[in-house]
Amino acid sequence: MDLGLPVKWATFNLGASKPEEFGNYYAWGDEVQKVNFATNTYKHMAATVGIDNMTKYQAADGNTNAIWYENGVFVGDGKTTLEPVDDPASILWGGAWRSPTAEEWAALQNTDLFTWTWTDNYNGLGVSGSIVTSKITGYVGNKIFIPAAGYKNGNSAAQQGQYGLYWTASLNTADSAKALTATTGPADSDISIADFVFRTVGQSIRPVYAE
Repeated sequence: MDLGLPVKWATFNLGASKPEEFGNYYAWGDEVQKVNFATNTYKHMAATVGIDNMTKYQAADGNTNAIWYENGVFVGDGKTTLEPVDDPASILWGGAWRSPTAEEWAALQNTDLFTWTWTDNYNGLGVSGSIVTSKITGYVGNKIFIPAAGYKNGNSAAQQGQYGLYWTASLNTADSAKALTATTGPADSDISIADFVFRTVGQSIRPVYAE
């Protein structure tokens, strides 16, 4: 859907076929479908499992206990944005599809440009989420629906129907064990970019198309 931004937004989640469907959940940078979202099932994990032992996407975050430091010196890869080879949206949809960056999600969350309207009954289907409507000249009224798909941790789902948690393509550069998450919910304060989610957690992805 063209909402007037530099990228076009998919009308449904990765793994879904309709806007109201939650779709699949993915660990950050990991396209593998999982029953258990945990450190020992994560794609970018060393043989010695633990949040300080992630083998790719490492920023100079000051965590000298992590494998991306040696004797207090940063030796990590410095990668802070998902590469296509690790991006579930790029892998599964191909072409110019990819996961949106934190900056692209923040643009969509800009209430000067978009109206965010919470509903508990999208199109009479009993699905909760946010209807995002463009206010940009030339695109006024164009809209997408962001379902409140919650998340998965371990083998359990949580907050479905209450909040949407969507991966960005952006690492949390202050803590390489985490990545930035776009959050949605019924309150205005729920519409934000969160920095507290570990990369091993299962969340939704809403792809964008970048020509």
